[in-house]
Amino acid sequence: MPIYQFMVHGQDPDDPERHGFYTTRHAHATEQRTAEALVLASLAKEFTTGVSADHWAAGPPLLTVEKARRIGWLTALRAPNRGSTFYREEAAGDTH
Repeated sequence: MPIYQFMVHGQDPDDPERHGFYTTRHAHATEQRTAEALVLASLAKEFTTGVSADHWAAGPPLLTVEKARRIGWLTALRAPNRGSTFYREEAAGDTH
């Protein structure tokens, strides 16, 4: 079964321009669109009730696939299927 890798951008629904994350995930499926749906559903759950919910502290993220590609099984084994890079831009005048 093919394996597809996706770079996903997640954004805070209340402040999409300044708060979000990037992550790369992969899934096995017969078609790319099926794998994409699996990845997006998994991320939605992870960021609302799963392990990343404590770090996110916002509503369900707006998820967008930035890149997608088919990968081999060796690449999938070497690539962690977890972790995210978060960003938060402070507004002008914010003093934290």
